[in-house]
Amino acid sequence: MPGDKRRNERPHPASRDAFRYRKLAGEIERRILDRIYQPGEKLPSIRRLHQQTNLSISTVYQAYVELENTGIVEARPKSGYYVRPVSLQQLEAPVFSKKPSAPQRVSLAPAINSVVEAISNPRLVPLGNTAMDPDLLPVKPLARILKSLNHSEMRTLLTLFALGRLS
Repeated sequence: MPGDKRRNERPHPASRDAFRYRKLAGEIERRILDRIYQPGEKLPSIRRLHQQTNLSISTVYQAYVELENTGIVEARPKSGYYVRPVSLQQLEAPVFSKKPSAPQRVSLAPAINSVVEAISNPRLVPLGNTAMDPDLLPVKPLARILKSLNHSEMRTLLTLFALGRLS
């Protein structure tokens, strides 16, 4: 506009400094990705980074908060900031170079046959089975003990079992 006198148009100091914490956070993240800082390792304290970078304590703190929000570092009360272990969510998805193959018919018969064969093999122990072999249960001694109990003892025993106090 004519007659508009604008002096050197410089941004407000606050807006100029507004993203210094992101620059510092990016630098720390780069060091973590380059394995300069290892997972589980303690990062420099806020005061030490303040002295090394000549940035304000609040700027350094905000950089750590930014990294904490992205899941790269974790804060431990009265201890400092630590590099978080790499989680599966942070890993990049693999890139596949070839096209997927055409769909093919799947036959379950071989898988079913191998399972049936394994079940009927007496030399294999079915470790995935949750039921015990009935031959291993002491059925006869238990029956003898239960027959020897009178009605009040049986009632007490069943009550304790129902309440979960008898295992």
